[in-house]
Amino acid sequence: MMFSANEVQMLAQKAARGAGAYPAQAAHFGRVVAYHLTANRSADALSSALDALPSGPIQTLPVTTDESDVCALATSYREALLPAQQRPDLPARLLCPEALLSQMQKLAHKTYVPSSQGSRASGAGAGLTDND
Repeated sequence: MMFSANEVQMLAQKAARGAGAYPAQAAHFGRVVAYHLTANRSADALSSALDALPSGPIQTLPVTTDESDVCALATSYREALLPAQQRPDLPARLLCPEALLSQMQKLAHKTYVPSSQGSRASGAGAGLTDND
């Protein structure tokens, strides 16, 4: 399915957070997913990285320089971490494989506040004053 590059990045970031990644690594991973899919690299590498959380390449690739950590994601991480003026441009829309999309949606769902009276009482959700 086709999505905006921003939608894919944000969903990947939420999925990484839902699977246990630290916020900074999840943000990097979101950007990496967009570059990875733009380059038509294997979505299996992204799926495996999410499965490996809370450890694995999402936690180690952004900060490692050890060649033993090289995997299918390493090139995408290098591209995503370049200074903005050196990074390749992302297309407006990306093709995201259904299996990866489903996996990311399930993991992202873990970051949502439960829909309950208790969570609403503690401030979750839109209140009456939020409606125009």
